[in-house]
Order: sequence, then structure tokens, then C-alpha cells
Amino acid sequence: GVSVGVLGEIKVPVADQQSYLSSGTIDFSIAGLFTKQFTEELALHANLGFVLPMGDANLFFDNDDFSFLPETNNLASVISFTAGGAYRILPRFSAGAQLEYNTSPFQNVTVFDEPQTMFMVFGRGEMDHYAFFSFALGTGFGDLGADFYLSLAFDFPL
Repeated sequence: GVSVGVLGEIKVPVADQQSYLSSGTIDFSIAGLFTKQFTEELALHANLGFVLPMGDANLFFDNDDFSFLPETNNLASVISFTAGGAYRILPRFSAGAQLEYNTSPFQNVTVFDEPQTMFMVFGRGEMDHYAFFSFALGTGFGDLGADFYLSLAFDFPL
């Protein structure tokens, strides 16, 4: 069978909007997570998500007579899709690859109004009981895609 999960999230801005570290909006998101386990080692997954930003981002808008920027920047809802697979290479380590697609929240900013696609490889391993490390390495496609993406994480229960 297919395993199904639902993920809900509320993002509250905590960074300085003037330094472009935050959009300044509260975002509500929901995602459906679908996984098909083919063997003990191989699983394929697909995720479909929706993000609803609340309010004006106050980013990338015309406040100094820059004619190429919009006067306001109400953020558009974002739709995201991910498809990929993971394979357990060792008893305590799995690796995989996935393709990600996201629409843009900045529909009225010419440079940022295009959807983004990214290819990523990732891995996750158990270091000790309930202590894990994970990594992801990826690249985007097109003129606006990320040239290089790297993520490293360590997690454990408290």
C-alpha cells in the first residue's frame, strides 16, 4: 500500500525584514506526503504542498521611484511538488534523489516571478541510538535556479 501523511505549519516572522532576512508575513502551509515502500531497502515518495502567505511582504517594491519595481507586493500562494526515492545502502544509512518544483510567491516582481525547479541528492544516517545526521546537495535549473544548495543537519531527541 501507500503511506499517507499530512503536514501543517504556521511560520511566524522573527527576523529583520529591512535586512531581507524575513518576508514579514505569517504563512500557513499544508502538505500531503505519499510514500510507496517497494522493498525493505527501496521507497518512492511524492509530496504536494500549498503555502498561503498573509499580508504584504513589503519587499521588492517601489519606495524610491524605481519604475521597474511594483508599488505593492502582495504575495501569491505557493504550490510545491516533490518526487523522488530513497534506498537503504547500509543498515544505518540511506541515500536518495528527488526533483522539486515551486511556484513563486512574487508574481509581480519580474525577476522573481518564475517557478523554480531543483534536483537534489540526499542522505541520512544513524550515528548512535536516536542520533542522526543528514545532508542534501542540489542544483537548480534555469536562470533563477539555485546554482548550488547544501544542507547539513544533526538531530536527536531531548
